[in-house]
Amino acid sequence: MRLSTLFLLSRAFPGLLPAQAAKHHLFVGTFQDRALYALEFDDVNLALTLTTNISASDTHTWITLSHNCKALYGSGIGSGAWYSYTINNSSSITPSGAVPLKGNCISALPGVNAGNGPSGLHSVAGSTPPYAFYGAGPTCGNVLSVDPTTSALLSVSQEIPYSFNSTTFSITSTLMHGFALSADGRFLYGVDTRGNSLWIYSVDKTTGHLNLISAMPGPVPGANPRHVATHPSGGYLYVALEGANALTQYKVDKKTGLPARESTSYPLIKPGLNPSAWWPDEVMISHSAKYLWATNRGQQAGTKGFISAFRLGDSGEIERQLFLMETTTSGGSANAVTPAPFGDEWVALTDTEKGLVQIWRFDVVKEEVEVVAEVGIPVGRCCANAVWYD
Repeated sequence: MRLSTLFLLSRAFPGLLPAQAAKHHLFVGTFQDRALYALEFDDVNLALTLTTNISASDTHTWITLSHNCKALYGSGIGSGAWYSYTINNSSSITPSGAVPLKGNCISALPGVNAGNGPSGLHSVAGSTPPYAFYGAGPTCGNVLSVDPTTSALLSVSQEIPYSFNSTTFSITSTLMHGFALSADGRFLYGVDTRGNSLWIYSVDKTTGHLNLISAMPGPVPGANPRHVATHPSGGYLYVALEGANALTQYKVDKKTGLPARESTSYPLIKPGLNPSAWWPDEVMISHSAKYLWATNRGQQAGTKGFISAFRLGDSGEIERQLFLMETTTSGGSANAVTPAPFGDEWVALTDTEKGLVQIWRFDVVKEEVEVVAEVGIPVGRCCANAVWYD
């Protein structure tokens, strides 16, 4: 049936054709409580609801999904372990693994988190065999093996010390805050906030183990890279700079995996503002890889954060910054943006100032964005980051 015919039928007989819509589900973690929350988003009625409060094995300040969405992985400040859960359905999970961190992963975090003990700050799951799990601690990292059937975490197969010295550049103190894999799984990139550096590893295709290729300083002193994202083409990567209130892109040599920074950086605060009042957080690629999202957080409650999107070319180069607009709160410790894995229209945004999750709708024609749904979870320093389950 032609699309024009479908359109005319839908206008003449509204109940004749099924609605092209769905309910989508997310999980979200917290910065304090041992809890995970299951959410449901109705994209017709634009309603976001809390469906289940799930008891968790620990506090999970960062969560991520396995390549096949069979498992949910969690890490947390001071938890001393990496965790996995079997996903039974969109509102039910069962603990499937708790693997202690190995190596010198003692917390090196500032402020209220100082001295909390072994900590996992970030993680990524391999999307190519052997589907290893990569956990970033502040001062060391771990590679974990996973069950080939259930994707449950099994054991630490490699400890990753952070040590780099060259004739021109050395790193004496680290706070590795983010990992990202290349789309083909051949390289892993780490961003080190305290060491103001970008680390490049090759990935062994059989074991999943890492081999340090090199490390390079941030674009300027005090730039302090926080999170990193890679383009599916393998040709570009993007870094949110916590100290510079900016986003920068690197062109990547696809053979060696080595990045070279392009000269242009993009602001994540408006002109004339005091940079010390903000600290950027997240950077992520949209479903189609045509857009890049980045966020900034206010240092204090009441200082609103920012959300920004960028149009990307086919190879991954940034063509234009589309907008830089205030978020509804500071974002607290979060303001973490997560694009939906099924289309470019929806992104989730989390906040700890008031404890909420929002859904923002992106108009791909007008290239504008607005908040369309919100749910409040004002307990346990919710909400950390969110993942879309379906």
